[in-house]
Amino acid sequence: MTTAERIHESWLEELAYAAFTRKGRTHSANEDSFAFPPAEADKSQRGILLAVADGVGGLAGGGAASREAVAYLQALFYAQTIPGDPAERLRDAVEGVNALNRLVQPRVAPTGGFLTTLVAALILGSQVWVANVGDSRAYLVQGRGKTCRQLTEDHTERARRPASDTPGGAQLSGSREHTITRAIGLSENCQVDIYHYAWSPGDTLILRSDGLSALSESEMIELGTLQPASQAAKALVERAIRTDGGDDATAVVAQWRALP
Repeated sequence: MTTAERIHESWLEELAYAAFTRKGRTHSANEDSFAFPPAEADKSQRGILLAVADGVGGLAGGGAASREAVAYLQALFYAQTIPGDPAERLRDAVEGVNALNRLVQPRVAPTGGFLTTLVAALILGSQVWVANVGDSRAYLVQGRGKTCRQLTEDHTERARRPASDTPGGAQLSGSREHTITRAIGLSENCQVDIYHYAWSPGDTLILRSDGLSALSESEMIELGTLQPASQAAKALVERAIRTDGGDDATAVVAQWRALP
């Protein structure tokens, strides 16, 4: 899937979300993935779960890991039958994704490297819960002040470790100057950050992979909010590819459209 958009009923009728992804100019394949809720999911009661994953660069299996991560996340989250705290349900789903990744690693990547970042946002009315593992990010552009707020913290450190210190002898590359310290599949115990925010009509939520790191906050505001969600997601990715283009780029844009 390259681009998609969904508009829903009930309280969801004012919400539009879309995604767009492209491989980097120097890459042979796109290791980014995104996912929306399954069609049959009870989104009005459970919320809308959006996700972006970025296969850890330089490691075999990163693309497959990212695809499976976002698919498993949706399946595990909406399969939960017992209502509970949204933050805990989201945490449980992410930890489940990590457990499944670790389960299949010996078969699909016996030398290691079946790793991916994961950022996800659960939207339920005026509340947003964000889960993050790695250096993909979530942003909130507030409609009235047009301010762009980063909602997550990167799990990275200065790139100083030799390649032999990481699974399979490869470096866990994030940006050109940093290495990733957390990833889905990296360890048995998944350390996931969960954040809780409120948003309002006119606001825009953006999830993006590391391939959009060259974009400024002003570009995020301009490209992400001044056009419909599907056009916004495509514009963000295409600007990132033109600006840098060395990495795969993926954006998910969710707009809470203010009524006239």
